[in-house]
Amino acid sequence: MAGWRLTRALSLTSRACVCTVPFEDNTFDAVYQIEATAHAPDKVKCYAEILRVLKPGGVFGSYEWCLTKDYDASNARHRAIKKGIEEGDGLPDIASCEQVLEAIRAAGFEVLEERDLKDNALRTDLTWYEPLVPRYSLGPNFKHTKFGRFVLNKVLKGTSHLILVRRCIKWCARRRAHSPARSLA
Repeated sequence: MAGWRLTRALSLTSRACVCTVPFEDNTFDAVYQIEATAHAPDKVKCYAEILRVLKPGGVFGSYEWCLTKDYDASNARHRAIKKGIEEGDGLPDIASCEQVLEAIRAAGFEVLEERDLKDNALRTDLTWYEPLVPRYSLGPNFKHTKFGRFVLNKVLKGTSHLILVRRCIKWCARRRAHSPARSLA
């Protein structure tokens, strides 16, 4: 039964509206979302719907675009970055961390842990948006360049072909090991 639920959940992930999930009450032990609830016009309704499909004692994990306490609406650069994220991700408006937490609590959740992943960064000299900025160097942003995507695509395809070839060789060797011995005469 659990396998059926997972299969059904996976088949609906791209079609379900975050405010009306097509599942019965108390269906899942755990629910997670990555940057999906930011698109909800009514966050409380959205989180209430998630709570509805969770079994009692279930866990909800969320990774969300939020404006931190460091956002300064009077700073033109901050506003430009916010607008770029909203337009790039098709967001109506990025909520603050406080607004998201208020909506989660208003929906009936008990918040066990919340944190800004920026606070756990190893290098404090980097801005939060640094990984999103394309660079033409061999550094961590290489994958965001046109040439970087081309190279990584070729490397990944080549690696997948090597894995497939290796599996075929192993399969042939196992088959040969189990086949009757052949005479060379």
